Amino acid sequence: MLQPGESCPETGADLKVDTARAEECMRSAIGAFGFEHTEDFTQWISTAPPESVDAVCTCVSAMMRQMMEDHDHE
Repeated sequence: MLQPGESCPETGADLKVDTARAEECMRSAIGAFGFEHTEDFTQWISTAPPESVDAVCTCVSAMMRQMMEDHDHE
């Protein structure tokens, strides 16, 4: 999960894994919030209230990490 003050990992680059898998997990995680494309998510980040961005980014990050961990155990 993100810690206070960390930025949203929009590309999943902070995950030490296969980039293609990280991107797949990110698309799935942002899709859970109704975003169809990463561009929609990025645009929303630039206009949403900071407290909303923090909450959503924390959840997206946690979801991505969980998906990556689940994938590593397969």
